[in-house]
Amino acid sequence: MKFATYAAALTAGFSVIGSAQAFGSFEKWVRAGKPIQLENGAREIKDLLSPKVRAEFEKAVSDLKTRDYDGIINPNGRLFDAQAQYVSVEGDHEWKAPGPGDIRGPCPGLNVLANHGYFNRD
Repeated sequence: MKFATYAAALTAGFSVIGSAQAFGSFEKWVRAGKPIQLENGAREIKDLLSPKVRAEFEKAVSDLKTRDYDGIINPNGRLFDAQAQYVSVEGDHEWKAPGPGDIRGPCPGLNVLANHGYFNRD
């Protein structure tokens, strides 16, 4: 029993050392600024894509709106837009306390949505 425990601990230790060495090599490679060596003389990753996948990629990129593009490049640029993110709490979504047979869970966010009628109130 002790031998199995020692063997498992030793194996786990060697796997951690191997992982650490792999990350260290990667960091050295990044710091050196070496270019990625691709197959078949391709200069970019997208050159390796099949024509169908490349067409889907080009379509997805061309469909990006400026807002989406800015969000990808600079995610801190526009985090809050009060008009676009407005949530109504009036009318059908006015707050109502849970009834005696209503069940609420441990998630406060889901409970708020149920109390405001965005989910079934029961």
